[in-house]
Amino acid sequence: MKDYKQYYAGSLSKVKESDMEKFLEKANEKMKSNNLEKLHISIEPKRATKELLKLLKQYNVVTVELEVKIANNYILKKYKANYELDDIKRASKLIKRSRLNLGYQLMVGFPDSTRIDEQESAKILIKFKPSLVRIYPVLVIEGTELDEAYKNNEYEPLILPQAIDRCKDLIYMFNKKKIKAITVGILDENNLEEKQKVIAGPLHKNFPQLVEDSIWYDSIVGKIKKYNNKVKEVRVEVHPTNVDNVIGYENENINKFKDLYLVDMQVIPNEKIKPGRSEMKILTIYED
Repeated sequence: MKDYKQYYAGSLSKVKESDMEKFLEKANEKMKSNNLEKLHISIEPKRATKELLKLLKQYNVVTVELEVKIANNYILKKYKANYELDDIKRASKLIKRSRLNLGYQLMVGFPDSTRIDEQESAKILIKFKPSLVRIYPVLVIEGTELDEAYKNNEYEPLILPQAIDRCKDLIYMFNKKKIKAITVGILDENNLEEKQKVIAGPLHKNFPQLVEDSIWYDSIVGKIKKYNNKVKEVRVEVHPTNVDNVIGYENENINKFKDLYLVDMQVIPNEKIKPGRSEMKILTIYED
């Protein structure tokens, strides 16, 4: 399917049936004003029907992202979702049959959700060969049931390093199956209702970068470990767009290499290297 420049119009989950066409008309206006070609929307699994998908195609929608959260019936029930695993599977098949791009929103850190639960969810969704997966950490928002559970010590949100690692787990799984169109998002507090705020959880304005930085760190560590000698200094060349990720947020990766491995790392931009790739040269080693 053609890779259109898409405008994300938002979620249809809370849009009334009677307001659906009005929503899509406005979305098309915004799409055109941004010089984009097609629309990308998200929706809860139960709302995906043949009739709706037909309407979406009439209004230039090419990507439908299912707000799945997690593909686990026990946790969905605990979370009081209004859909279950069968709804996710049915909606996924409908979208694929409609020749629309299928996307998913996944979350890590739900109550009673473990790393294994999240990985099992990814395995289920991989079978439908989605074009897009977005992964979010669960945050505790004031005034919600999760807020009450948190205050009663019935729920403990992930800390930032845990959230990064669990998002990485899923990214690696999708990448292994050549599902490359993955972005990692974080809640925009501007979208919260008036007077609401995030009171706990791994909230960080640069969360997507932190995950990407950590993936680069893993990659370079893996290359260094392949050398038999004790590495002292390395030069890593990457495309200019990847330099910040290799260095890490506030130089975190460079500092970790120095503190944990006693390795000094130089990061050099090189436009000849493809984005996402790297070339590494060992400059010096520790002598026995």
